[in-house]
Amino acid sequence: MLEPRRLAAVSAAVRVAELLETPVGELAGYRVRGDSKTGHRTVVEFVTEGVFLRMIQDDPLLSGVSVVVFDEFHERSANSDLGLAFAREAVEARGDLAILVMSATMDSATGHSRAWPPVPRFSLASNTAEWRSAGTYRRPFGG
Repeated sequence: MLEPRRLAAVSAAVRVAELLETPVGELAGYRVRGDSKTGHRTVVEFVTEGVFLRMIQDDPLLSGVSVVVFDEFHERSANSDLGLAFAREAVEARGDLAILVMSATMDSATGHSRAWPPVPRFSLASNTAEWRSAGTYRRPFGG
């Protein structure tokens, strides 16, 4: 899973590991420039866009990867666009690789999405947090 920033990659890995009740690096890990916590059992790896570019340059078919998730894609950059182009080439070469592009604010009917062939697009309404009048955050579902 690609994150645009180091903090987002590490924080997401920590949170997913917490939800899985495992140490970071066991089932959920991260790889950022200068730091990595992954293991042979890691199934979800959070990486920065720059690290992903290095990964795909070293292994253009992304062996061992089944899904590439671009998170926060509305925060477009040269690294994310180049990573997406390389990932699309890997999909065409392999056929069993999937790409998921996520954005909270990008309109799928305009802009970058027109460069894609017809693919399923999802729009999900979500209320993930409630704000009280005092301004304190309350997690949904009692979590």
